[in-house]
Amino acid sequence: MALRSVGRYALCVVSILALAQCVPSREVQVAYQAPMRTAHDLDSRLKPVTIVVIDKRPTTVVGHPLGFFGEREGNITSEDEAAAALKKAFDIELKNEGFTIGTGGNDVVLTMTHFESQYVHPLFHTRAVASIGVEVKVRKADGSTAYSGYVVGQADQDAETHFESDETSISDVLNAAMDDAVTKALDDPAFMTALGRAPAPVPAAPPPASAS
Repeated sequence: MALRSVGRYALCVVSILALAQCVPSREVQVAYQAPMRTAHDLDSRLKPVTIVVIDKRPTTVVGHPLGFFGEREGNITSEDEAAAALKKAFDIELKNEGFTIGTGGNDVVLTMTHFESQYVHPLFHTRAVASIGVEVKVRKADGSTAYSGYVVGQADQDAETHFESDETSISDVLNAAMDDAVTKALDDPAFMTALGRAPAPVPAAPPPASAS
């Protein structure tokens, strides 16, 4: 009887492992989805910006689905070049900041070091997580570096149940991670100052209330 119970248990484990392989390799689309931000008018006082992207990722695979027990279930690859999506993202957002995209001014050099995502499968619900690392530099016309920084964009969101996972959630979370990285770069006053945009003035503190 004990051997029969062990056999049934082993069969259940094998069946679960087989089902865990049901999620095939995926191809996802990386296409920057610009959020609703207030766009500034073109500012002729700002120097034009050229955006240069250097892809230093060790692989174009953007992640691996994870199974019920944390095992990898193939590769997640990108239908569109991630570097092109990153360039488009900064192109859109710097235009929204009032910059002209073109030659004759500063270079924004973006070095992408990683762009990764994965499904995480707890027992009862699935999450999709993603991360992107970008080194950001502002290079002047004379070749000198006016700014150097590093941003990590991250995103984490609910996904479909384990046995119905598809590429939609991974695509969404990759795009959200890229948006997070772009936002962090543009929110750095030193980055905008290096491009010639003066930081927004800090509002004066209200006067202290008079004693009644």
